[in-house]
Amino acid sequence: MITLSIKHSIAVTDMEFIKELQRQQSAMIRTAYKAASNGLSEKDVRAHVTTRFSGQLDSWFIQSAVKKGMGDFKSDQELKKSHRIYGGKYFFKARAKGKITNEEWKARRLQPLYPIGESHRNGNRKFEFDNEMIIFKPYKGKYRDWE
Repeated sequence: MITLSIKHSIAVTDMEFIKELQRQQSAMIRTAYKAASNGLSEKDVRAHVTTRFSGQLDSWFIQSAVKKGMGDFKSDQELKKSHRIYGGKYFFKARAKGKITNEEWKARRLQPLYPIGESHRNGNRKFEFDNEMIIFKPYKGKYRDWE
């Protein structure tokens, strides 16, 4: 895996769009984790997530969310953890006691966008990088480039 750190600037409207994508995919990841913990196969988990979140994100974001959610579950199984609290145990307890607001709790639960790359596609389907620009293609017909 290669991690790139690139200086960039994003407009506020673009950041809101990305936050919405994060919100949708985070819910898919949590749903995939829960479905995997109920003993469903990857095929059944994908069908469940696709049905529940139809029309929100494209199939590659769904596939990436299923892989992430199932991977988190398998990791927890190997570590003999019974469950996972997305957003953290500390903040979960703080929310239960009313020390943080519901909006703060929801912000803590957001996962980073998780688009899986592929070797036969020379990297990631959703991002293209060159020396001066990052091109993000969230779904067909929509793309955004950042310098």
